[in-house]
Formats: sequence, structure tokens, C-alpha cells
Amino acid sequence: MLRWPIHWLSPGGAAARLTILIYHRVLPRLDPMNPDEPDARAFESQMAWVRDWFNVLPLSEAASRLAQGTLPARALSITFDDGYADNREIAAPILQRLGLSATFFIATSFLGGGCMWNDRVIEALRACEKEAIDLTAVGLGVRRLDDAPRRRQVAIEALRAIKHLEPRQRSHAVESIVSAAGAPAAPPLMMSVDQLPICEMVWPTKKRRKLRTWSERKVSEVRRRRRVTKAPGW
Repeated sequence: MLRWPIHWLSPGGAAARLTILIYHRVLPRLDPMNPDEPDARAFESQMAWVRDWFNVLPLSEAASRLAQGTLPARALSITFDDGYADNREIAAPILQRLGLSATFFIATSFLGGGCMWNDRVIEALRACEKEAIDLTAVGLGVRRLDDAPRRRQVAIEALRAIKHLEPRQRSHAVESIVSAAGAPAAPPLMMSVDQLPICEMVWPTKKRRKLRTWSERKVSEVRRRRRVTKAPGW
């Protein structure tokens, strides 16, 4: 019965609508510092439901067919932003097992086990061994870190305070927060360059050659230059 309401809300053809699911991470277990990110169990449940009720297409194919007016009813694409290692280690095997495709947008500057600035703040507050932290440098004063919910709230406020600063100012602000937290090491959260070509495993066969060609070229470039400012959308 549910298929008909979805069909009505997301028709095919000239009046088609494309649904896009946007993920960043899939975690091995629920994390109080990242409560909005699904764990593996929840993600697999979501994907099984999507497989049963939608026609899942790679984003590039879906966009092309939407423009041509040939998109099927209940069309949906799955995307991942930034290129976290758990996309390859946790999400990709689930997608492959369920026979689903996904599109990964990679922040190539962080390939090789990097850590993005927002995660640097979150992980520094997670690892901080102090009961309170002085964040006067970013306008937040001294804040208590008694438990995970409080640490999460401090992280939210810190990210909000520095998000729209100029990049150089934001980098200084991040370093001040990390220093105030005791300068814990940054965890390697992003894909390694060796993981990138293996992402082709979640793509249909006809897409693999294109992705393999791009990824091998990009891996070679990253290894040579160690940084690439922007990756094309797949």
C-alpha cells in the first residue's frame, strides 16, 4: 500500500521528482558526540527499506534522466559527502550486499587519513581530560565538560562560533580550541588514497571503468602533490 503514495509523491517521466539522500558518515556504533550520524545497524535498515520502496540510481544517471524526462517513478539517489573512511569500511559493504549504488563526493585535500576542521574540534573536546575548558579565545568563556551531552553542546557552540570565519582565522580558532583541550592528536578519519579506487565496488558494472580511470589518476596525483583542492562529483 505504501508504494502508491510514494509513486504519487514521486512520479516518473516529465513530471518526475528525484529524491536524494545525503549522508556524511556511517559509524560502527552510536556516538554521543555525533548523534545525527547513523550506526551500521540503522544504516542497513534504512538501505533495506530504500531498496524495497524506491528505484535507486547513481546520481549522474538520475540527473541525466531527470533532464531527459525519462526518470522512473520513485527515483532516488544516495550520496556521501567528504570521503570519510567509514564510507568505505562500513557503508560500502552494506550497499554492495544490498545491490545499491551510491555517489561519493571526496574532499581530496584530506585524503590520506586527514581530519577536517569541524571534526578536529569535536575530537579534541571528546579527548579532553579536563573537567572544564577555557574557550575565551573563541568568545565562549569557560565551559564545563562533565559528560558527553555537555561536551556535545560545547562542540556545537564552538563550531557555530567559528564556522563563518575566514579560513585563516578559522584555522587559528581551531588550533586555539585544540590547544585548550590539551592538544590531543587528530584521529585519521578520512579515506586513505589506497581506499579510493576500491569505492568502485559499490557502483554498477557499467560505471566501474569510468570511476576506476578517475580514481587511479587522482590517487597518482595526490601521491605526487599530496593535495588537490576539489574533486569532481561522481
